[in-house]
Amino acid sequence: KNGWSTKWLVKTIVMSNAYRRTANTTREQRERDPENRTFSRSNVRRLTPEAMRDTLLSVSGELQAPPARDRSTIPDGLKEDYRFPHQSLRRTVYGPWFRNSTPELFAEFDGANPSFSMGSRGRSTVAPQALLMMNSDWVAKRADNIAARLLRESELKNREERIEQLFSLLLGRAPLSEEIRWAHDVLDQESSESYSLLVQQMIASIDFRFVE
Repeated sequence: KNGWSTKWLVKTIVMSNAYRRTANTTREQRERDPENRTFSRSNVRRLTPEAMRDTLLSVSGELQAPPARDRSTIPDGLKEDYRFPHQSLRRTVYGPWFRNSTPELFAEFDGANPSFSMGSRGRSTVAPQALLMMNSDWVAKRADNIAARLLRESELKNREERIEQLFSLLLGRAPLSEEIRWAHDVLDQESSESYSLLVQQMIASIDFRFVE
């Protein structure tokens, strides 16, 4: 059907009513279908570490497109993969994956083990994941760049408009009234440092890591 077109199949799936449903539900729906067997709603899912990394690089404006003929990010003359500096700003799919040097984001968020053939990944929720998002130098650098980009490029002069822009970029939704008040409390002044602190707290939130 349709010439065995994979493109047609993917489009049909992602444009379907079931695929586009939100995880938000009513009490009546939960009582009628508690296990979601009829796909009356979407299931909440956590972003993969690849998606989290690419999202942060994209929002910060750092994501680099690879040259058409050069998809390698491994430097010439590399003798060993121990302590390999994962500094590439390309999409994760173009990055190297070493057995002895795993980026911290992938180590904590159940990245695939390169030593085995894995049909599916585990999904853990542990304290070090939250600690990583709050204390990682890599995440802090992305937060700094997102804040600087917002203040540098945005035509929004009003603080509340900037807050709404951040929620749209990082969480894909508008902020709630209590979230706007919380953001105002964090932003004690109109500085890159204050916005960077707000961004990092948003990155560390559950709403960033999970898709509804």
